[in-house]
Amino acid sequence: MNAFEEIVKPIFENEGYWCRSRHMVSLSKNQKNKIGKSTIPSIELDLIAFNSEKNECLVIEVKSYLNSFGVMFKDLKENQNKIEGRYKVFTNKNYRNEIFNALKKDLIKKGMIHKSTKMKAVLVAGKISGADEKSFEVFCKKNGFEFYGPKRIYSHFLKLQELSYVNEPTIMLLKFIEQIKTNEIKLNKIKNKT
Repeated sequence: MNAFEEIVKPIFENEGYWCRSRHMVSLSKNQKNKIGKSTIPSIELDLIAFNSEKNECLVIEVKSYLNSFGVMFKDLKENQNKIEGRYKVFTNKNYRNEIFNALKKDLIKKGMIHKSTKMKAVLVAGKISGADEKSFEVFCKKNGFEFYGPKRIYSHFLKLQELSYVNEPTIMLLKFIEQIKTNEIKLNKIKNKT
């Protein structure tokens, strides 16, 4: 969902990353054969983010699932030989390596990252199911990934809310919601006094 990608993008920008939405990666014929998908089209990555100080490029998979069951822990921890499912970057090492290699080569060619840049997969989930958030975090850390679940997203939103004026929709919405909450508290105090 593109809207949720745009909502979470400022989280990474505030952490010192430049971000690009819906980045296309093209695999060579050889890479397609390596993953067993000779006819696979270009692959769209939800977000990529680079931090020059950390020399780190994040490949960020964004799943909102706000009106559904949520990201299911059992689906994420599957180790698949076949390239299928919603979490291929996390469940298939061969697929992940070929995507990362193609992306890194492309970004180096464009002068956007360095040969020494580390690549990391990140899952952002607006809603989770089948385990608590800590289980997702532990699993991802153990496998070299990073996880942003609802609680972590919310804590980052609180940080964004404290920023000075920024003409960015997510931050503006957060500030607006905070203003409404503050005004409601003030109104309730006045009502309680009368």
